[in-house]
Amino acid sequence: MSNLKSFGDYTTSFPTLYERVLKPFLTGVFLSDPKNIAADVAQEILRSFVKSLPGIPAGGVGQFSQALAARVANLKLNERVELVTKGKVVTTSGQYSARFIIVATDPTIAAQLVTGISLPKMFESTTAYFATSELPMDGKNLVISSNSKLVNSIVISQVSAKYAPAGQHLISATSLSPITESVFRKDLAAIWQMNTQQWQYVANYEIKQSLPAHLPGQSKSKNPFVADGIYVAGDHMATPSQQGAMKSGYLAAKAINQLMQ
Repeated sequence: MSNLKSFGDYTTSFPTLYERVLKPFLTGVFLSDPKNIAADVAQEILRSFVKSLPGIPAGGVGQFSQALAARVANLKLNERVELVTKGKVVTTSGQYSARFIIVATDPTIAAQLVTGISLPKMFESTTAYFATSELPMDGKNLVISSNSKLVNSIVISQVSAKYAPAGQHLISATSLSPITESVFRKDLAAIWQMNTQQWQYVANYEIKQSLPAHLPGQSKSKNPFVADGIYVAGDHMATPSQQGAMKSGYLAAKAINQLMQ
């Protein structure tokens, strides 16, 4: 599929499959109408789901950061970066010098710190979590919805039991816009075909900048180098996904490593 075309340019060849299966599923993946996404990006993401079984870190997504941080000898946390310039990073706690600097943040922060970074359109999402002692039918599968305010729901503790309170099941549900707890319960009752009034409300996360849009014409792998030893990494530099973010970080590290040889 072409990078210059949208996924919608190709869906006319399989309209029923798209409307009934791909659209409701991919809406939850891209947090927007998948017809507008660059065709090659949609193809790559779909291929990743077909070729492998999606999963989550047993101890939470923070394990990615912990694994990366484990090899860093001198790690500084909870310092807001105020300035990034050639060979120097200025934070609320001091100043650091480095031959190479990688700005691995969301696109908004990256654009504030580094000149020349374009700010993509961002999509929002709201995810709520509920705990229940009763396991929903078909709880091991992601349930998608095309006729409610929710795009999908899953019993996340069926993927990793550590996510749930002791003796309970943890259910997550995602919407593309902020909705109330009562609406979550109502739509979850319809999706899972069970009474949700006794479910324990655990948490609600409203993220205004959840995912960058990847529109036709945008590169799937932008050059991480900006200028003066400064590099940028993040899903906005590759594909809008966890693997896109990690690939971008890998490319930035690889470029620097080659210069240090």
